[in-house]
Amino acid sequence: MAALRSVMAQHVLPIEVIIVDDHSSVPFALPPDLKTAVPVEIVRLDNNNGAAAARNAGIAAATGEWIAFLDSDDIWMPDKLSRQAAFMKDEVAGTLTCFATGFRRIDVFRGSKPEELVPASAESAHAFAAGCWYAPGSTAILHRNAFDSVGGFDPSLRRLEDFDWFLRFGAAGGRLRVAPFTGSLVNVAHRPAPRKVEEARAAILAKWSGEAGGSLGTKGRARLAAYLDLECASANYYGGNRFRAFYFLAGSLAKVPRLHVQIERWWLHGEG
Repeated sequence: MAALRSVMAQHVLPIEVIIVDDHSSVPFALPPDLKTAVPVEIVRLDNNNGAAAARNAGIAAATGEWIAFLDSDDIWMPDKLSRQAAFMKDEVAGTLTCFATGFRRIDVFRGSKPEELVPASAESAHAFAAGCWYAPGSTAILHRNAFDSVGGFDPSLRRLEDFDWFLRFGAAGGRLRVAPFTGSLVNVAHRPAPRKVEEARAAILAKWSGEAGGSLGTKGRARLAAYLDLECASANYYGGNRFRAFYFLAGSLAKVPRLHVQIERWWLHGEG
């Protein structure tokens, strides 16, 4: 509910709010005390189909030209939309440009202090193959035509659906532009099951092993495989399987030799 309240507290309100209820055990309902200054539509799915299907349902229900995402466990800062809109005016707003912001990450599992992160921009599929560092579920704004060009999120994936979509976005000529301010608070409140991450890894690698992989080139495919190994290493580490985590980490480092975990410089720390 905090996510929805943060939308209604924006200095510049969106024209509509679409809430996708992914078949929760108790159907979502607006709290009686919440003041909604914009139309709110609740889309309840008949089955729990995962984040990809939920995103697709929200896109299909939206009527606006621009689409912004917000995950249910995150919040927007009150000036997120107003500052992001001002940033977009200074950019060449092509239909294949994703506009993101910096974010504050709180990782309850690591027990570390909140981090203020400003993601690096990206210009190509080669860059997008290195990871999903920009928290698209709560910072991104995209023109709806981007989904006409790239297609929707892959509902067969129960993990890494954002990474998969943005890899296709990059292959279609998409680029990422980042406004250098903290627009969202991103909570890392749970860790994915290793099995689901490994299944997603296999499915994504299969997608890019054939003709589609040609757009990445040899180095791009190596970066893709190295990043997917990193995701599996993380899931297994937090899942308690340290040996398997080391196996995937070693595989990632072998595919793209480097002296640090991340494949390239993902973040510019601090506000600009």
